[in-house]
Amino acid sequence: MSSRKSLVAVLAALIALVALPTIAQARQTIRGPGFKTYVPSGWPLKHSHANGWRTTSVSSPGSNPDRPRYSAFITVSSITVRALEKRSQKKLPSSLTELASALISLPNGSLDSQPTGPPGYTTVAGVPGGTVRYQFSLAGIDMVQTTTALRRHGRIYFVQIENDTANPELSTAAATMVRSSWRWS
Repeated sequence: MSSRKSLVAVLAALIALVALPTIAQARQTIRGPGFKTYVPSGWPLKHSHANGWRTTSVSSPGSNPDRPRYSAFITVSSITVRALEKRSQKKLPSSLTELASALISLPNGSLDSQPTGPPGYTTVAGVPGGTVRYQFSLAGIDMVQTTTALRRHGRIYFVQIENDTANPELSTAAATMVRSSWRWS
């Protein structure tokens, strides 16, 4: 029986190494003010700067936001606390989970959005953050979005990961790469 368990473990490890993006595989860099991280190679990057936000959007190859079946989307944004407070015309919440809840942005056209559980706490490269997770329907496809908000050195960092619930491994592997390779500068 132990040889069967060993074989299953070896096969699972082999599948994870071959099929899912990892830090050891090809990767591309996302750099922003005060940080750098990596995403899987071949995932298209789009950089933008609007209303004080510096944003990099990443999508799995072949993804289409209008038809998100088997797709994953990652958004990494940053803004100064001062600029965000000026834009929102109010002081930001001190609670990181309240901050994540205030910043979450579901895609246009999403329906039936609801939290999947209570907000939680996490850390990214040693910096505490707040996390919220929502499920919703987009173009008839069940999606999940996880939003993490971090506050460091007068800046807010905002990471959103969306995926089709039929293929969570795709975004989980990419999200693991983003989180585990995150470095502050």
